[in-house]
Amino acid sequence: MAAVAVRASGDAVLVDVVVNPGAETTEVRGVDPWRKAVRVAVAARPRGGEANAELLRFLAGLLHVPMSSVRLVSGPASRRKTVAIVGASRDAVARALGAEAG
Repeated sequence: MAAVAVRASGDAVLVDVVVNPGAETTEVRGVDPWRKAVRVAVAARPRGGEANAELLRFLAGLLHVPMSSVRLVSGPASRRKTVAIVGASRDAVARALGAEAG
């Protein structure tokens, strides 16, 4: 599963994410095998880009990379998103997100 949800692409690692905005806490909730994406709950509401900003801040902190190394590639108005992370290995990202199996 990780090969699909977390993959290397040039100098970045791409992560397919399904976001659940308005959650009680911001946290990784595992891998969705049907959507082939990492599930992330985000406490922020999906207003004015708040949930997207919180997702990027959360991933930067979790992966110990600067905010400038994490960007939204697709899905700004969707629950399904692709995030690019520069400066981290595919294996390290998959491990941090709990997506190393598969």
